[in-house]
Amino acid sequence: MRSLTTTLSTQHHCFHYHTQTTFLTTLIPIQSLSFRTHNHNFRLLCFSSDPSPPPPPLVVVGSANADIYVEIERLPREVGDDAYGSLVTDALRRGGVLLDGLTVVPSATTGHAVVMLESNGQNSIIYIGGANLSSWPRILPRQHLDLVAQAGIVLLQREIPDFVNAQVAQAARSAGVPVVLDAGGMDGPLPPELLNFVDILSPNETELGRLTGMPTESFEEISRAALKCHELVSSSWDFGDQIRLKCFCVICYLNARGIHLVWISKGAKLVLAKLGHKGSALFVEGRNPIQQPAILSKTVIDTTGAGDTFTSAFAVALVEGKSHRECLRFAAAAACLCVQVKGASPSMPDRISVLDLLNSQ
Repeated sequence: MRSLTTTLSTQHHCFHYHTQTTFLTTLIPIQSLSFRTHNHNFRLLCFSSDPSPPPPPLVVVGSANADIYVEIERLPREVGDDAYGSLVTDALRRGGVLLDGLTVVPSATTGHAVVMLESNGQNSIIYIGGANLSSWPRILPRQHLDLVAQAGIVLLQREIPDFVNAQVAQAARSAGVPVVLDAGGMDGPLPPELLNFVDILSPNETELGRLTGMPTESFEEISRAALKCHELVSSSWDFGDQIRLKCFCVICYLNARGIHLVWISKGAKLVLAKLGHKGSALFVEGRNPIQQPAILSKTVIDTTGAGDTFTSAFAVALVEGKSHRECLRFAAAAACLCVQVKGASPSMPDRISVLDLLNSQ
């Protein structure tokens, strides 16, 4: 999760900072989340104000960054307990986010992302992980995993270590909680101990090509790469004190309550591909893909955070029981609104704005 932003202006430059710390959050079912600095009032997309019955919480395990925006004429080639941390946690609390899993790490700095923004809204980001990458315990506390088990859906991304994501994903699978993994972040291959517990893998075109080693220029190539994601699988799993088994569709292991059955997919059962101005597509194993055209904006100010907004909006609609096609449309509308506002956090729209856009289509 990236995006708590304040703005500092000088005569020649405008720097947008959003703060990063290591945390686990729960979004509560309210209309929208808002927080204020002395100059700004921001809102974050979340649940409806009065769902009936209320859906279970959407749990996010990830990072929040301090972004520095640099406005430039063209993008360069790809490059491989502080004030920011206080800013992000204060803003989250004021916004109504439950920080039950927050850990403050005095010995580590809050991470940063430098966002280089072109005049047409396209961006390139240099990510410095800080505490998000270096300060997680090797074994997550029981109370954090219990929070995951109570979720309606869990959102993960790769700006935190894969071993953290793997523990969270396994805890979610054991509790029957769907897991969505945004593929953004680290460039390395997805470890099997993580991928085997992911229900929805959400890459953009570039990330899909990098993960599979396949071209992703045309929709046919994207479809073949998505099929590759369905097939990615390890030959075995190691459950520590549980039972080590070879690759089958069901794993059973013993615990204090007897035999526990866990269904294991061969890879990501669903691939949610974000294709920019070409729209999006959901690839469901064994079925025809569901395509969603982009809802295009007349003006693109900043594409930073559009992918995060899309994946999050899809998850919100999914946890509320919407069909896959409805989820894609809701997410497309949210992303359309996102690119019209500068900054990763202020650009995330509220529910009313998304529904107004959908109703006008």
